Amino acid sequence: MNPDFCWSYYNLADVLVKLEKWEEAVNAYRRTIELNPDFCWSYYNLADVLVKLEQKEEAITAYQKAIKLAPDWEEAKQYLADTENPFLQKIANGQEEQEAREKLTTAEQLREILAIQRKSDLEKVAGRDTIKVDLNLADNDLLNTQEQYHFKTPDMQEIDEQEFESLKSEVNVLIMTATHPEISSVLELLEPYPGREKILKYFSEAETYYVGKFGAFNTVVTKCRMGSIGPGAAGFSTLDALRKVNPKATIMVGIAFGKDEKKQNIGDVLVASEIICYESKRIGEKEDIYRDGPSPSNTTLLNRFENVHHWEFNGVDNLPCKIIHGAILSGEKLVDNYDFKAQLFEDFPKAIGGEMEGAGLSSACMREGKPWILVKSICDWADGKKHSKYQPLAARAAASLIHHVLQQKTVLNGID
Repeated sequence: MNPDFCWSYYNLADVLVKLEKWEEAVNAYRRTIELNPDFCWSYYNLADVLVKLEQKEEAITAYQKAIKLAPDWEEAKQYLADTENPFLQKIANGQEEQEAREKLTTAEQLREILAIQRKSDLEKVAGRDTIKVDLNLADNDLLNTQEQYHFKTPDMQEIDEQEFESLKSEVNVLIMTATHPEISSVLELLEPYPGREKILKYFSEAETYYVGKFGAFNTVVTKCRMGSIGPGAAGFSTLDALRKVNPKATIMVGIAFGKDEKKQNIGDVLVASEIICYESKRIGEKEDIYRDGPSPSNTTLLNRFENVHHWEFNGVDNLPCKIIHGAILSGEKLVDNYDFKAQLFEDFPKAIGGEMEGAGLSSACMREGKPWILVKSICDWADGKKHSKYQPLAARAAASLIHHVLQQKTVLNGID
């Protein structure tokens, strides 16, 4: 046995999380960090557990370390912003401002320092120098402003397994999400389950499920990790949810990168006619050959999203968002490279955009024989200038379209 093998502790921590043994999981993640201080996932997962234990300040520190090791990790930034929000809200409300400012995290101090450094244009006003400070960080700063990620969270009530089991037979729709803006945009539109006053929240092993009414249908909403493979990613999370709920329709909602900013706009909603997984390929001496064919979405669900009327959602500069149907690329890479993106669309010219969870979603649904479709809105162009500025807008656009479609009481007719 090798007591210093960090992967053993990391895997042990993951198992302890599934068993909801939070304190033991914290110790295992910390041991992993001691053995390998440069593995960003250890800090990220540790932060998740610390949030559950209400140890917010330690969680913030762990998120910061994960971001330092992986500066482009948007989800970690979003969770850091969400965790820090109570401190900033206290200041915004003018309540105990000094106490709250004393508790400002290093990240908050960094935000102000960066803002001052970047926005300290001196102006002459009444014969004296005045510093003009814009406290909103630019798109590519370490952190985003809290307001950018502000979503209205509905009131919730925790339920146990027995109560969840009594309700799940009446659930028609499963909505899958992968990032904070995605699940938040759905929860904003989720209404209480019939006969209840609050959204129902159910913890099951490593997953969390929200039960309510989305449009005209009883719906379960959950969130996976980014990507299709690996613990907690779309493949396993969708499979767990399908076996837990058995819905008529499964819909993945979220954000994607666009293909052509001359023909598409931020906020345009991409509806997948099929998912193309670009990861599976044979690497040869002379050429590379993609091995898997596309996975078609459910014909009936696609038909419903091809027959949308009177949906309105305005994007950047108040431009109306469009609905675009077609093949969507899916892979494990967080694409932010112009040349790589260009090669993808050269290899798959009919594709209209790309994302990271569709391959896992389609694989899980096909394995269980369940109808599915993916609906995601363009938030960036994956061209080396990726940022999270438009993620909330895009997530809300996609959620809005799905909500509009599901408001029709007979829209799922024809799905076995």
